[in-house]
Amino acid sequence: MRTLSRLHVVRVLALLAALLLTASACSPAEPDLPLGTAKAYPAGAGEVALSVDDIRAATDEEVAEYGLRPPSDQSIWFVTYSISLVSGAPKDLDPSQVYPVTDDWTAETDRGGTVQQTQVMGAGFDCTADQSATQGISADAPFVNCVMFQTGPDAALESVTVGDHGTWTTKP
Repeated sequence: MRTLSRLHVVRVLALLAALLLTASACSPAEPDLPLGTAKAYPAGAGEVALSVDDIRAATDEEVAEYGLRPPSDQSIWFVTYSISLVSGAPKDLDPSQVYPVTDDWTAETDRGGTVQQTQVMGAGFDCTADQSATQGISADAPFVNCVMFQTGPDAALESVTVGDHGTWTTKP
C-alpha cells in the first residue's frame, strides 16, 4: 500500500510540475491600448506600426453623403487607423502582412456585444474625420484609412480589436 501511495504522490507532483511549466509558458494577455498608440509588427523585410486613432459615430450628414442605408435600428461607427513605416523601405514590405483584412476587425460595444467590420464597396469612401485617407504607405507618410461598423441604435463602440495586433479602447 505504501508503494502505491508513493507512486500516487510522484504522479501528482509530476502533474503539478507540468501544469506550472505550462502556466509559466503562457504570456499574460496584453493590456488594451489607448487610441493613438502605435503597435509595431513585422511585415516582410520591414516593420510597420498600426494605430487606431479615432472611433466616432457617423453623423446623419455623413450617412447621406456616402449613400449609406443602414437599417433603422442600426447606428454607424467609423474607426480611423494609420500604419507607419518603422524600418525598411516600402518596397521591402509584404502588403499581405501590412494591411489588416476585413476579418481581422472586431469591435466591442458598451452593451456587451461584438460586431464585425462592415464592408463598403465603391471608390472614394473616406470616412476619416478630416478626409485624410491615403493610398498607401510611404517612407515619409503613414497609410491612413477608415473602417465602418454597425451597432444597435443605443450601443456605442468601446474597443476595436485588429487581429492579433492588439485592442484599442475608448476607455481611459
